[in-house]
Amino acid sequence: MQQKKEEEKDGEEDDAIQEDDKYNIKNALHPTAVLFTIAFKAGAAFLYLFGGTLLSDQLIFISVVLLMSFDFWTVKNITGRLLVGLRWWSDYDEEGNEVWRFESPDVRKFKANLVDKSFFWTSQLAITIFWIFFLVKNIISLGFYWGVLDFIGFTLSSVNLYGFYKCSGEHQDKVKKMRNQFIAKGVVGMIS
Repeated sequence: MQQKKEEEKDGEEDDAIQEDDKYNIKNALHPTAVLFTIAFKAGAAFLYLFGGTLLSDQLIFISVVLLMSFDFWTVKNITGRLLVGLRWWSDYDEEGNEVWRFESPDVRKFKANLVDKSFFWTSQLAITIFWIFFLVKNIISLGFYWGVLDFIGFTLSSVNLYGFYKCSGEHQDKVKKMRNQFIAKGVVGMIS
């Protein structure tokens, strides 16, 4: 009974959060997870942009790769579950082929907090755009040293973004709609 009351309270709190307050961390259900989601990304971006004033290029490179790796692992294994209730992983079947698995919660059991969800998706998208922007810039300017770092950042952030997008109900709804349209067109084509 107590759990049901807490679930109703969480739903009411989420409904009470206005669109203007969706980035107010005080309204987050998991503020620590939100901070870690942002901290590793912001730390990597800050060091990439401004680390040259204090550190050598090699130390910047290593530090940024470590921060991006921490971010990848933390988002994939912890904050993705807490903030949006999604999980993905890579596995191998009996024949040795890699299989990606995507897991999303039953919407009746898990309702993501608007603040948590907003910080999660915005930070994932923003850091992916950040890395692709600098990757393209360094490819055009032939900056291969920093281009490698940009490629690593883009790869890690885009894999996480792709994995969580595939888990999300939005993607699943789109796949169902396409399947239904395909079936409908096929049936209409057979009747005609």
